[in-house]
Amino acid sequence: MRGYAGYGASKFRPLLSSLARTKWLKVAEDADFIYVQLLRADNFYQLPIIPRQIKQIPGGMAALVDVYSDEAHQNLIYPNLTLITARGSRTSQQLKINTATFMLGFFSTNLSTAMRIAAGHSGRSNAVFAPAALEFFAFGRPMEHAVRSSACDPDSEPDD
Repeated sequence: MRGYAGYGASKFRPLLSSLARTKWLKVAEDADFIYVQLLRADNFYQLPIIPRQIKQIPGGMAALVDVYSDEAHQNLIYPNLTLITARGSRTSQQLKINTATFMLGFFSTNLSTAMRIAAGHSGRSNAVFAPAALEFFAFGRPMEHAVRSSACDPDSEPDD
């Protein structure tokens, strides 16, 4: 995606590191709804990843990836994040097991997984921690350096 750059490690590292520490992704249910409690954060990142498993799913591919905070893929900060790509996309073809790469995209919540985890946890006060519901939708490899700010300033500093 030429011309598009996502946030880099200075933004996604604290977000992913805080997931287990503060348990910010929680889910609950009632008779009519599923409730998802998220942390308010920026979104549109480029992650250094290494895919560990890849499987076909309806409409695309799901990969379990390890997320690193450095270009050399040495500092693991989040293992086993589910990364989703669209079926037939170039992005799907770019993923190779155990091959380091970078992916541009955004975080989302898999509501099917959230519903499964929320089962039996009725009401917001009984919300349960659901990190398995976190997903990253990937659009492709970043063509630009990561950014620290969403400002449209062409001279803005690249991220670490």
